[in-house]
Amino acid sequence: MNAKYRVTLWESERGWGRSPFMDIDFDSYEQALAKYNEVNAENTSAVAPDYYIYAAKPVLVDVDRNPPMK
Repeated sequence: MNAKYRVTLWESERGWGRSPFMDIDFDSYEQALAKYNEVNAENTSAVAPDYYIYAAKPVLVDVDRNPPMK
């Protein structure tokens, strides 16, 4: 098993919905959590903008069985 902590980045656009567009794998949970916090720190608006990117919470994955999105 090749375990990594994965953060999936999502894009959301008004009228088009949301979709995952990138997986980033990290060796430690702390690194993954830092990326999660970095990406989501940009989302400070009181209302959702027309387009924005957000990160899902880090999850532990076996990259041999679940390769990252390219």
